[in-house]
Amino acid sequence: MLVAAAAVVLLATACSGTGASDTADGASTSGNGDGDAKVVTIGVIAPLDNGLTDFGRGIANSVQLAVDEANERNAIPGYRIAVEALDDSSDPVCG
Repeated sequence: MLVAAAAVVLLATACSGTGASDTADGASTSGNGDGDAKVVTIGVIAPLDNGLTDFGRGIANSVQLAVDEANERNAIPGYRIAVEALDDSSDPVCG
């Protein structure tokens, strides 16, 4: 539940009006034909390299899958969703 709430907050605050090109990952936006899509970045902070890595990688992979599916459906017209996964090494003070 906390992860979902954090994703919503990050989604709402990470909107970028830079008009970045969607050629960085190509396949995820190939169906919508919008070359001038704005990018919304969802941040994921989880233990990716130290600590509870199986749990953290599962979170990051799940978010990436959801984002790929949303981009494929053009869930937010005019926007492409990106994921930035960062490692917290299971350290609660990390930030």
